[in-house]
Amino acid sequence: MDDNGRGGADPDGQGLRGIADRVAAVRGRFSSERGNTGGTVVRAVLPCGS
Repeated sequence: MDDNGRGGADPDGQGLRGIADRVAAVRGRFSSERGNTGGTVVRAVLPCGS
């Protein structure tokens, strides 16, 4: 997901930390970083459970 805001979302803030915790609970991977054009890029990779 990529937004067009000014970026700088706090990866240790409540919102992103909550998402990261939920992704980790199912053994997924989560990252967030400032986008090239501003905004914040959020990635979550979840296992398919097969």
